[in-house]
Amino acid sequence: MSGVSSIRSNIIWSFVRNFGIRFGSMVVFFVLARILDPSELGLFATVLAILAFFEIIADGGVSDAIVQKKNVSNKDFVTGFYINVSLGFILSVVIVVFSVEISSLLNVLGITDLLRVAAIGLLLNSLSFVPQAFYRRKYDFKWLAYRALIGATLSGAAGITLALLGAGPWSLVAQFLTLAFLNALLVWWKKPFVLNNLFDCTIAVGLIKFGVAISLSKILYYVTIRGIELVIVASFGPAAIAVYVMGNRVVAVLQQLISAVTVDVYLPRFSRLVENKSKLFEVFYTAVEITSAISFPLFVGVAILSEDIVFILFGDNGQGAGGILKVLALLGSIQSVAFYCGSLLNSQGRPYYSLAFQMVRVLLFVFIFYVFSNQTLLALVNAYAFVFLCTIPVFFVFTAKVVGFSLWVVFNKVYPYLFGSSLMYLFSYCLEYFSFFDGFSFFGEFFVSFCFLFVFYNLFLFFFFKKNYFFVIGNVFNRF
Repeated sequence: MSGVSSIRSNIIWSFVRNFGIRFGSMVVFFVLARILDPSELGLFATVLAILAFFEIIADGGVSDAIVQKKNVSNKDFVTGFYINVSLGFILSVVIVVFSVEISSLLNVLGITDLLRVAAIGLLLNSLSFVPQAFYRRKYDFKWLAYRALIGATLSGAAGITLALLGAGPWSLVAQFLTLAFLNALLVWWKKPFVLNNLFDCTIAVGLIKFGVAISLSKILYYVTIRGIELVIVASFGPAAIAVYVMGNRVVAVLQQLISAVTVDVYLPRFSRLVENKSKLFEVFYTAVEITSAISFPLFVGVAILSEDIVFILFGDNGQGAGGILKVLALLGSIQSVAFYCGSLLNSQGRPYYSLAFQMVRVLLFVFIFYVFSNQTLLALVNAYAFVFLCTIPVFFVFTAKVVGFSLWVVFNKVYPYLFGSSLMYLFSYCLEYFSFFDGFSFFGEFFVSFCFLFVFYNLFLFFFFKKNYFFVIGNVFNRF
């Protein structure tokens, strides 16, 4: 297979893998959001937020260290596997033993049993970290995609069935555990490496040394992305976190799809282009432009239609989530592009630089959480988004200074799509101001609005930035 065909295949299967697993979780979440009381949904959202933190520690950055390493042997995989499983087992026991204390710390009743049972999923997931790294190194995204689709389909079916039978939040626990079990089973189905080597202390030290920086960076990133969920549940209760998660879920899935697909494919290649900076920057600029062209109009469109989207997905249970979705969607457009900075630093073997910046950002968030925890939920979310919008440009400047890419080139790659999306937002405001949709049904207004926004953005790029427009279209179609 040629290099171009290989990249194209990797992107397609990486997209299928990311979309498959997230689509399955989305379907289950949307069904449960309509069936469950928001407070019940909030209980499991709290459990997931807690487990996400412990999962970062269980991975320890070992899988990323293996992906980044130039030369690996079976001993590397075996040693990394033992590290992950040991951490997964220890942390699962910690969660079970201290579940009551965790519940008290967050001032949330009713999550103790849910947390104890769901902790099994942490151990199951620890079995998959290193095998996934093996397939990522081999660019075997096709098998990872099959695994994701099978796991998402079967676990999603189990969750929805139990929800319809009245299992409440336990239906999400069942979906989570089924997915973790199937992922572990399928990732080992093809026997990625042989567990016939002893634990190598020298290799372990190297993996841990590199992994610690990545792990700490992920923990700090967790505080900036998921920390707000714990603040919400502690300050406003489970029902409030359910409202936030409803508003955040659509943005999170779209954001992860846009970012994860290219990062999965390009991060290993970034590492191999360390000594060829001109080629590295060329790939970086292209990724930034393509992501901007897609993410800016996509998320601005979601912000414009936020109230309608929330009602369609969650019905009356989504009351209050539309405003949150609008804020987070506008923020998500910028975050998707900024994600490449951290990936670029890691690919250059400089995770500590990303760690240092994340520490500064975390301090700002801690301050914001402290000041706004006694305000309204929307005020807290607005303050949260404001900190991101202020720090993302600084992160670009910081990364450019460290790595050496041109901010002017990045600006020229980004501004046509930012400008077009801004005009699209203004266009929608004008339609609303002049009561264009008076007399339309709810779904008729939603469909016509979507079509108008889509056509407006594409025509704007076609007439005013034709070269950029065809460059993006060409790159997207060439990948598929």
